Amino acid sequence: HLIQAQGNPRLKVLGLLPTMVNNTKSSRNILAYLYETYGEITFEHGISRSVDATNRTHNRAPLVGSKSRLGMQYLAFTDELLQQLEADEKGA
Repeated sequence: HLIQAQGNPRLKVLGLLPTMVNNTKSSRNILAYLYETYGEITFEHGISRSVDATNRTHNRAPLVGSKSRLGMQYLAFTDELLQQLEADEKGA
């Protein structure tokens, strides 16, 4: 709300994308907090913490379009985002 008030009143938060997600207790607790507190705007599909992104950047190889787990997570998030945008457009 602060950014809207001071800079761009048309700015809209589409959602929170959990990133650097891993299978630790800390990560699970943070995810639970996000869904509990911001459930309606927290995207279901998160992005794992992985060296795959660094390696692919170094090798100039794309994540999206690959069969890597991380690439598939980005595709799942993109699908979720597009569905939300379509729903928002129909509701507007």
